[in-house]
Amino acid sequence: MFSMQALTTNTNPTTSVANGAVYMSVLALSLVLNVAIIFPACLVLQPFRLWRVIRAEKHAVTPRQRFRGI
Repeated sequence: MFSMQALTTNTNPTTSVANGAVYMSVLALSLVLNVAIIFPACLVLQPFRLWRVIRAEKHAVTPRQRFRGI
C-alpha cells in the first residue's frame, strides 16, 4: 500500500518499497512491544480474581440478613 504510487508511475520503486518495509517493520515492532508490556501489566492487576471477588460480594449473606431470616 505504501509504494503503490511509486510502482504505478515507475519513479524509484525500489527505494519506495524499502522505505515501506522499514515503516511497516517499525509499526510491527511497536505493536509487539506494546503487547509485551501492556498484557503482563493487565495480568498483574488480576482482573479474573477481581471479578470473582465482586461477584462473591454480591452473593454474600451478611449476619444481619441471617438474623432477619432472609
